[in-house]
Amino acid sequence: MSKANQHRIHFLPAGRSAEFPEGTTIREAALQLGIVIESTCAGMGTCGTCQVNFRQGAPSPTPAEREFLRETALNQGVRLACQAALQGESICELPRDTRVFGTGADDPAAGRSRYSLDPDLRKLHFELPLPRSGEKYFYLEQVLAAIQPQVDEKIEYDFPVIRDLPALLRSGRPDLTAVLDRRRLLALESGDTRGNCYGIAWISAPPPSRRGC
Repeated sequence: MSKANQHRIHFLPAGRSAEFPEGTTIREAALQLGIVIESTCAGMGTCGTCQVNFRQGAPSPTPAEREFLRETALNQGVRLACQAALQGESICELPRDTRVFGTGADDPAAGRSRYSLDPDLRKLHFELPLPRSGEKYFYLEQVLAAIQPQVDEKIEYDFPVIRDLPALLRSGRPDLTAVLDRRRLLALESGDTRGNCYGIAWISAPPPSRRGC
């Protein structure tokens, strides 16, 4: 695609910018820059939650935008990120209620997340005592004894955890990391892997009034 069909968009307050092909939606461009914009309809243009403010280069309103946004808001550059498509160089501000991830979930002014995190999934690091000659060892019991004090309820576990434990311990490392979903032991990992723990969260919001802007 020729350079003439590429347009630069600047996102505020993120301070991120890049060039994208003409017709790329604001939602798509933001996603490629690591910014997820809240949209309860997954970008189908039926909820009106992904409102953004154009400081420059606001595209012509689409029928969906005219349905959800008042004329005064449209005249001020408010658009829906899933509907507005690049038509030229643009400056786009993401309101606090629209941003979710990247520059969304993290408030750069406050330096912390807008949402409190209380995940069910967590990791606990612990060490097992080294075996001594002539003593019997029941490794699963040792694992449970090491992590049970950090769990409020009796730990549950499935057969794959038991099956994989001997091979895991033969790796030679005495320390392990337990992966738990509340009280259920999902897996054991060699070493300290607490720094590698990822998940997916769905943050829902009540739909706005159809003429609520």
